[in-house]
Amino acid sequence: MSSIVYSTDKNTGNKFAYETYSAKNPTTGKAVTKKKYLGRVDPETGEIIPKGESGKRNRKLSTIAREEASRKDRSEIDALNSTIVDLNVKLSLLEQEVQRKDRFINTILEISHQYEGSSSASEKREV
Repeated sequence: MSSIVYSTDKNTGNKFAYETYSAKNPTTGKAVTKKKYLGRVDPETGEIIPKGESGKRNRKLSTIAREEASRKDRSEIDALNSTIVDLNVKLSLLEQEVQRKDRFINTILEISHQYEGSSSASEKREV
C-alpha cells in the first residue's frame, strides 16, 4: 500500500511531495519503506507540480522563453557594447586625423597669405 507524504524544507520553506511504499529487501527478506519523489507542492493551490524528465519540476513555457530571451538580450547587449567601444576608438583616431589636416591646411593658408602679401607689395613698387 502506498501513500503520499509531504515534507517541508527548513531553509526555504518549500513543500515537497513523496510517494511512500513498502518493498521487500531481496537480501534480508525484510520489508523496507521506500520513497519516490513526486514534485513540489504549489503553496497557493496545494497541487503537486510534477518533476520533469531530468528530475527538475516542469516550468511554464513562458518562464523558459523569458529566460532564453533574457540570455539572448544580454549577449546582444554585450556585443553592442564591444562594438561601441571599437567605434569610439575609431572616432578618436579620426578626430586626431582631422585635427592634423586642419593644422596642415591652416599652415598652407598662412604661407599663401604671406606669399600673396609679398608679391602684391613688389607689384606696387614696380608701378
